[in-house]
Amino acid sequence: MKRNVVSLAVLAAVGAMGLAACGGGGSAGGGGAAPQAVVGVITGFGSVYVNGVEYETSGASVSMDGSAAAETDLRVGMVVTLSGTVNADGTTGTATQVVFNDELEGVVLGNGIAAGSTTGALNVMGQNVTVTATTQFASDVAAITAPDLIVAGNVVEVSGYADGSGNIVATRIEVKQATLAGETIEVKGVVSALDSGAMTFALGGLTVDYSAASVPANLADGLYVEVKSTSAPVAAGPAYVLAASEVEVEGDGQYGVEGDDGDEVQVQGVVTAIDTSAGTLTVNGQTVLIQSDDAEDLALLAALQVGDLVQLEAHFANGVLVADGIENEVEQEGGIEIHATVEAVDAAARTVTLLGQTINLTNTTLISDARDENGSVPEHYFSVADVAVGDYVEVNAYLDVDSHLVAVEFERDDDHSAGVVELKGSVTSVAPLQVAGITVDLTAVPGVVPALGDVLEVQGSYAAGTLVATEAGIDQ
Repeated sequence: MKRNVVSLAVLAAVGAMGLAACGGGGSAGGGGAAPQAVVGVITGFGSVYVNGVEYETSGASVSMDGSAAAETDLRVGMVVTLSGTVNADGTTGTATQVVFNDELEGVVLGNGIAAGSTTGALNVMGQNVTVTATTQFASDVAAITAPDLIVAGNVVEVSGYADGSGNIVATRIEVKQATLAGETIEVKGVVSALDSGAMTFALGGLTVDYSAASVPANLADGLYVEVKSTSAPVAAGPAYVLAASEVEVEGDGQYGVEGDDGDEVQVQGVVTAIDTSAGTLTVNGQTVLIQSDDAEDLALLAALQVGDLVQLEAHFANGVLVADGIENEVEQEGGIEIHATVEAVDAAARTVTLLGQTINLTNTTLISDARDENGSVPEHYFSVADVAVGDYVEVNAYLDVDSHLVAVEFERDDDHSAGVVELKGSVTSVAPLQVAGITVDLTAVPGVVPALGDVLEVQGSYAAGTLVATEAGIDQ
């Protein structure tokens, strides 16, 4: 899939650490070595990469869901809140604290992901969880090896960008158990449809029965809460009802990024609404005012779409989050998939060569190790320096404006292909036939005749600069 990534404004220093984020996530940051709080996705380790910055974490404390943890408990794809400093180079820094809190850990009620696909939607505890091409997946249940194999009744943990109203774009999903067996499950969201007589309220598409639960005295519509239970939701007509054991206020009970007037913050997340006439975006359920009369800024705002991933750098004024402008920085996520063995590595340049093409790995590339067969143990601090010629890797990449291949995801895996390579991408030339600069020979599959721009999927063998297909198809 493709998703725009747009940076808004210029990040400035934050004077105090009074900023907090709940739900959608936010941060305060700065140039030089100013203190900051950053909310973003872990894209790699060495020590920890978040939002394109490599943070040294040797002296940092780590917590996960309220309990002390080790850095090795963190995983690529987790959305974390990181406190620390960024150096003047803007790409390195030092963390003092890393905090992970999942958005949801609960029972799957339905799976809308088509067989063989890695994208779609899950219904987890009445919340709509969108699974994208870059959602990281892990499973503690051996039989569940991909998102499409998740079934109703499975227990999953979800990290991602939420809007507080029942929609989450997942950055990481981990299957914890095949079935619920008395463990505590939890779901967060903004209270709606509160009925004090029936002792129920709604979180997204879930009805919460709090008749047997401890609840906050200020329970009301609009309050941001976490609901805990030890039993799975029960079907009640088209809806599901969860019997809560506890309802807790999250943070100060207000959903979204928190800050005092004058605080400058960084917000990363998904656009959930756009009002160009008012000059506002809603990001992770929080409205942001775009305070700019610059023609280029306004053109970029008009080009944004719901679902785009954005990074806002803004400030609070009169309780409103205000973006100071829009920086023209748009990337494409994915679109080109390569499964092949590594032909060359340049760790200093952060590049690898696959099928004769140079793949660039950036600070925002999701890089992980999944190789665990024949005595191998996945390397937690996996980086380009650990990649060797002959390693089997799976890459999701895009072509930048200079036609360079840039990896969105890079994963080392066990080689089950026995020399078979896989390629998927748009046809960029038909004579010769090429995808992402890779020449493809379809002689053995004469019924497949792709046109320029078609998405071609190929399996075969690679030699002498050509991928000779044994199987191929045009993605409809």
